[in-house]
Amino acid sequence: MTSPRDSVPGRSGAGGQAPPPEPLGAGPGLRGLNRAPQAQAQPRSPPAPAPTRRPPRLARRRLGAGPAQCPACGGHVGRADQSARDSGLSTAGWASAGQLASAESARRALRTGHGARGPAGSRGFRLRPLSPLDVPAAAARGPARDGAGARKRHPGGHRCGPEQGNAVIIKPSEVSENTAKLLAKLLPQYLDQDLYAVVNGGVEETTELLKQRFDHILYTGNTTVGKIVMQAAAKHLTPVTLELGGKSPCFVDRDCDLDVACRRIAWGKFMNCGQTCIAPDYVLCEPSLQDQIVRKVQEAVKEFYGENVKESPDYERIVNLRHFKRIQSLLEGQKIAFGGEMDEATRYIAPTVLTDVDPDTKVMQEEIFGPILPIVPVKNADEAIQFINEREKPLAFYVFSHNSKLIKRMIDGTSSGGVTGNDVIMHFMLSSLPFGGVGSSGMGAYHGKHSFDTFSHQRPCLLKTLKREGANQLRYPPNSQSKVDWAKFFLLKRFNKGKLGLLLLTLLGILAAVLIKRYQAVLRTKALLLFLAIHRRAIP
Repeated sequence: MTSPRDSVPGRSGAGGQAPPPEPLGAGPGLRGLNRAPQAQAQPRSPPAPAPTRRPPRLARRRLGAGPAQCPACGGHVGRADQSARDSGLSTAGWASAGQLASAESARRALRTGHGARGPAGSRGFRLRPLSPLDVPAAAARGPARDGAGARKRHPGGHRCGPEQGNAVIIKPSEVSENTAKLLAKLLPQYLDQDLYAVVNGGVEETTELLKQRFDHILYTGNTTVGKIVMQAAAKHLTPVTLELGGKSPCFVDRDCDLDVACRRIAWGKFMNCGQTCIAPDYVLCEPSLQDQIVRKVQEAVKEFYGENVKESPDYERIVNLRHFKRIQSLLEGQKIAFGGEMDEATRYIAPTVLTDVDPDTKVMQEEIFGPILPIVPVKNADEAIQFINEREKPLAFYVFSHNSKLIKRMIDGTSSGGVTGNDVIMHFMLSSLPFGGVGSSGMGAYHGKHSFDTFSHQRPCLLKTLKREGANQLRYPPNSQSKVDWAKFFLLKRFNKGKLGLLLLTLLGILAAVLIKRYQAVLRTKALLLFLAIHRRAIP
């Protein structure tokens, strides 16, 4: 429910100081969250007024004003500078970092509707309609400004909550102060304030929010806070979807185009100053490739940001001073191949590559979430697989190689939330693919239709007729061995369709022969009488 790295006591805000939290329950749509003692004593205290069950078209109706007015459809990209202030991100960078992808995905959902599906089953007897969950909660990562963060903070990010008819409470990170304020300002303009609320605040507000009873909680953050969220949800048996990040490895094979591979790695690693949950955290390669990768990554950085990276309008800053010092401490005792320049006043850290990194050092023990790229030499792909499997399961895994069999072997030999071959991050951009973690990197998935299913209950239904009661005698008492034998025959017997068809044809043939033999005399008599009648009419 809180920021992955900043929702702990003593954290600092975007400028080094924590912003003053807004009182929980002060905004519209949060009357059910006021911390009155009598409200807490009730067995079920919903975090919003009793949600009115709305049809799935509610989001379409509310957000259907058109792209010029609808934030979920990209109409407020012109206000991107409000969100960009959180880390010095340019407006162009804000859009390219995933906001437009969110808008495009939201438009597709509004146009087609992931839940506009009829009942499943045959002849209307078996149904499985998707029911809304009433009141889910969604919490956002703090520093991230990539597509993941965009989808958490932007109204399009949880479009499938409202689209299915849910009431939704969104808790943005207090670290992304400007984004949180913008979201709280824009959302009430387009959605019912009593059904779709934004809660701003810090640890105290988040803790109080977790005491409420929700129907689903989606949280993006780190593993430590994820466990706290899951523990709080367990008190009410509330299902959770957790996206918890981790150290996403990147293996570079000798049989690949290093120029292209290093350019793509540099783009994914240094986008938003490394503050993306699925950025390549470290590189695994053979020792002979290490110097080549350093040189080509350095060339890509120069291509992207120019000679003076600090002056580039496309290179961002660390979200706050606390994170700046945390990342700074990761460089202690490391061999810096290039980069390493820092400016505490502006929270600038240059793109940095480390070589010959010891796996036991601090930089390899936690998610970096910054513009530092360690290179760990390994002998071959098998050692890389072993290295990855000895650690917690990552949120993403990247492998670069011309050898498709090697890529498949590495995918089959490891476990991760998602995989992209010969590129980075791009699997997240496809809304047709589920996005989520596994193991310590999270549970559950969302994106596109998968988001719709996450915020829905697949409710199985069976509708029968009151006729043909004789077929139910087998299940009614008194029981007998004969009933058991018939039940075994129908329930446990496996029929070969071909043999069953021949059996039915044989039975039909026997039945036809019996009928013909039984009624042969009658048929002969009727035929004779018919002949005589016709003959008499023919004689004048």
